[in-house]
Amino acid sequence: MDNPTPQVVEAPWQLKGNGYMFLYNFPKNWASKAHFMPIEQSGEFQGGLGTLMLVDYETSNVGPYRELLLIPGKFCWLKFRNYAISRIWVSSQTSVVSGRANWGIPKQLADFHITAKAGRRQSWEVQTPEGQMFFKADLSHSRLPLPIHTALVPFPLLQTWEGRRYLTKFKGYGLGHLAKLENLQINGDIFPDITPKKPLIGLRVDPFHIRFPVPQMIEAPNETWDRGFIGAIQARQ
Repeated sequence: MDNPTPQVVEAPWQLKGNGYMFLYNFPKNWASKAHFMPIEQSGEFQGGLGTLMLVDYETSNVGPYRELLLIPGKFCWLKFRNYAISRIWVSSQTSVVSGRANWGIPKQLADFHITAKAGRRQSWEVQTPEGQMFFKADLSHSRLPLPIHTALVPFPLLQTWEGRRYLTKFKGYGLGHLAKLENLQINGDIFPDITPKKPLIGLRVDPFHIRFPVPQMIEAPNETWDRGFIGAIQARQ
């Protein structure tokens, strides 16, 4: 168990592990409640290429942990058209607090159960700390290896957290294999229900290496003044 009040482990991070990535084409009219991203947090939802990721980090700056996330597509804010993570669950409380503080990533804590099966197959189950199952999937992958690099499918993140915007251009590479997503079950009240949609392609990447750098803080021209003005008014109340 993690410390109830873990300290933030600052960026940059170096991570290594294995996992799955499934690419989707989500429509622009996909409602905000469907992908769990309030539009006012990151701008207008544009849809397009999105991804579901299931990750088993073997090593990281906060130790090993597991992760489930959805990037529903791009969001437009000012001159920026970047991706954003709408929902993300991890198995480490230190990763939760560090991910929020470092990159504005809205991590939440969950319990993960991975079962290896014959024939290059796995089963993933994710549940809340209270024991409520909300994600279950059977996965399989081919034997043929393919080199993978984020330069081919870049996903720069522009995250909004507690009124601040974090632009993160992470880099990674690894060895991929074509993968299939089978028997997907999702509780749509907890995680975006993408079961009606079919992925364009699936990959299992094993191993992979990722570097999350210190992010760039982004502000609109009047945001600094607005926060100072609002803070001054609140201080007088």
